[in-house]
Parts: sequence; structure tokens; C-alpha cells
Amino acid sequence: MKCRHCEEELREKFLDLGVMPPSNAYLSKEDLEKPEPKYPLRLLVCTNCWLVQTEDFVGRDELFTSDYAYFSSTSKSWLKHAADYCEAIISRLRLGPKSLVVEIASNDGYLLKNFMRASHVWESSQRPARPPPPQPLEFRSFKSSLAKN
Repeated sequence: MKCRHCEEELREKFLDLGVMPPSNAYLSKEDLEKPEPKYPLRLLVCTNCWLVQTEDFVGRDELFTSDYAYFSSTSKSWLKHAADYCEAIISRLRLGPKSLVVEIASNDGYLLKNFMRASHVWESSQRPARPPPPQPLEFRSFKSSLAKN
């Protein structure tokens, strides 16, 4: 397997957690009697760029099914943490009209919403999972999104 960032061949194991069932996979009554699918959960580290990443054993369609249920915005304490984090980062990094904020693996866009409310930075969302029913965020500036509404 090659590194997702620099494409170097991955050779170093970082952590092996054995085999695990997919997270947030709800089983039907009938499925409870069947063996549950399990996959190795291993982290590898790239010795070139030091990115830690999971070793791939299964495609995203098997992990993120239509009944995939985890959305970050269901946790009030996590939403408060995200809002506080965004406020601190905007101040610390002095983000402004020419700044770009990219959230990778954004799940339901909970983090970017805070940047959009608090500042006029550019934002973009990249989601590996299927988005929830609300419309996904698109690449736009806070100012231009206000003009559309």
C-alpha cells in the first residue's frame, strides 16, 4: 500500500488493533444470527512524511452504507468544543478574507459551519462518507453565501 499523501510505499506498522466489525453498523434481527463481518484495523506510518493512516482492507461502500449513523452534530458537547476551537484558531492564526479552511473527512460539516458563522474565510468540505440528508457544503466564501440567501 502507498501513502495517501506522498505515495511512498508503507512498510512500518504503527498500531495493530486486531480485527473489528465496522463501526456504527446496525444489524437487523436476522443478521444477529449470522457471523458479523470483521476487518483488520491496523495503522501504518509513512517513514517519508510521517502520516499515520489505516491499512485498507475493505472499500468505503462496505463501511459507509445507507444506514451509516454517526454524525458529529448529534453531540452537544462536541459541537461546543468545535465552536470554541474555531474561535481560538481564527484568532490564533488571524484568519481573514484571503484565508482558506479545508475540513477533510468532515462527516456532516459541523466544524466548517463555525468558520462560516464566525468569519469570512473561504471554506471547502471533503467528505469520505455519504452526506446526511441536508445539502452538502459547496466551495464558497462566507460573504458570497450571505448574498445567495
